[in-house]
Amino acid sequence: MINPLANRTIDELGVGSSRSSVDALLGESVSGPASGAGHVVYVADREKGLAWDVTYDAAGRVVVIVLCHCMPPSNDLPAGMSRQWELHGLNLTIRDDGRAVSVARTYSGMGPGSGSCDDKECAEVKDFRVTVPSATTLKLTVTSSYRAPLVLSEDGSMQAGDSRFPSEDSEVAVGDYYTLAVQSDGNALTTLYSADGVEKTVSKFNGLGSPWICSPDHHDPQKCGA
Repeated sequence: MINPLANRTIDELGVGSSRSSVDALLGESVSGPASGAGHVVYVADREKGLAWDVTYDAAGRVVVIVLCHCMPPSNDLPAGMSRQWELHGLNLTIRDDGRAVSVARTYSGMGPGSGSCDDKECAEVKDFRVTVPSATTLKLTVTSSYRAPLVLSEDGSMQAGDSRFPSEDSEVAVGDYYTLAVQSDGNALTTLYSADGVEKTVSKFNGLGSPWICSPDHHDPQKCGA
């Protein structure tokens, strides 16, 4: 922590401290140059998103040091964490580029423009930004939500078509986020939160299911369906 009167950390790091002393005490840096002038971010508490934000001058001395909620997001999945999850016909795919998409078959009779597919079977699609708070947890923030007609592809599977309708009747809004926490059996518990961090009540078919999703390697029919 920073002593606000002395403008120094409790380890006596502050303006004028050398890069070597900061590296020795703060340890892992997640961004910035390895030496010389520049802006460097060090891990303080990865799960809480806390980091040390340090600016160095050309001589490698501290100009500014701040503790902040500024941990850069990590898109690298922990070793062994599945990129494919499933629940009752739902598929959640986590991509290499830090995004994810979920697709679930759905029905609705509310007509186009109200989140449906004109009384036909369609796909509920949600796109997510993926961050990795810990070795067993993912945070999936909704970046878009829509429904699209299901069409038969060349391999015989049903895929979302090009015509998209807004999912105005969805329980899940853009900006909401899920936490996906992997359990000891290899499956995961999910919890949905609003953008301001308030837990939301969900039904089974809301984009990720409630509360269990399964990896193909650890599928439990009692939790995740046949």
